[in-house]
Amino acid sequence: MSVKMEYKQQVDTFCNTYNRVTAEQLLYRAGKEMTATGTTREEKGTLIDFTEKKKQRATWKKVLSAACIVIFCSLAVATTALAATGKLGELFRNLFRDETTADLVEEGYVHEINLTASEGIFRVDLVAVAGDVNYPKLIFDVYVEDAELAGNNDSIRLYAYTLGEKQYENELDAYGMAEGYGVKDAETENLYHVSLDGASAWISHGEPVVISVREIWFEHMSLPYYMNLEYRFSLPQGGLHPITQNYYDGIRFPDEKRECYLNYVEFSVYDTGCSFMFPYDGVSLEGQYTTQNDLETLLQMQWDEFAKDLTLEADGESFGIDTEKKGLVYCDETGEAGVPGWYHAWVYFPPVDDGSAQEIYLKHGDTGIRLK
Repeated sequence: MSVKMEYKQQVDTFCNTYNRVTAEQLLYRAGKEMTATGTTREEKGTLIDFTEKKKQRATWKKVLSAACIVIFCSLAVATTALAATGKLGELFRNLFRDETTADLVEEGYVHEINLTASEGIFRVDLVAVAGDVNYPKLIFDVYVEDAELAGNNDSIRLYAYTLGEKQYENELDAYGMAEGYGVKDAETENLYHVSLDGASAWISHGEPVVISVREIWFEHMSLPYYMNLEYRFSLPQGGLHPITQNYYDGIRFPDEKRECYLNYVEFSVYDTGCSFMFPYDGVSLEGQYTTQNDLETLLQMQWDEFAKDLTLEADGESFGIDTEKKGLVYCDETGEAGVPGWYHAWVYFPPVDDGSAQEIYLKHGDTGIRLK
């Protein structure tokens, strides 16, 4: 899986929430190429048993040899001075209502950056990175040297590129910006705290990254302030909470309504993401579209109709998909991450602890795959 494909899925997920980026800018992550498998069905129902002997856990050595996503060992960084004060955890818990990140900070999954840049009436400090491998949370402090402006606005939006050095310097037009939400400090009138989801494709893997803040929007203003504030750093490996990514080698999902194949499932502390791929034969929608975008819109509608009935079951507890976080259908025209011309789609469920769960199923009605 290429780093660029991984970034595509991340921007897709984040921008579904805010809908700020055009369709051409939405980028996706795809799974491994579908391969033939010798899976067997369980006797009960039409569930495919795809337990431990059939699945693969990505490792550091495998990443080096196959350019797959990095899965970090369960190693928390030493508690930094910022985390030790308890203020950063309180910030996520009280201002952003983000209990998950607050807990991770208090467990030591945070790395201080402490870089500052200024332009015009703004001083923007990149304070730290927290979160897990899939969702690195960038924390900014934004100081506004305009008492009236700060006095009239309690919240802001901050837009920034979060890319590897190569991508930032040579491929910037191919990527969209991420959006962060900022809340005014309770005591300092001109200070806003901002949390922004960065691109794990580079941030989480120890590569040199560039964060470039380009826009700040105030809640009661119709136009943004434009700027270009750059921050460059590399996050030490193991600095974020690990995820588990299990590959399923393009196993056919046992459902007659749609021919689709499961690539991988990611277990993050924020969600459980599932990557699928499926073919398009050019016949079923013949005459219903004139452009590639039209085709993807129709396939998106078909996929959404199918995906809404998907469930994830862990030890008897059933979870539906997160409809606010659905992935968009994407055509891998060149076969960069799979079969050329096949389509990819993602669905997301609430987080599941795959380490402690005894049985995990991905189901569509009575059919599905036993993941564990």
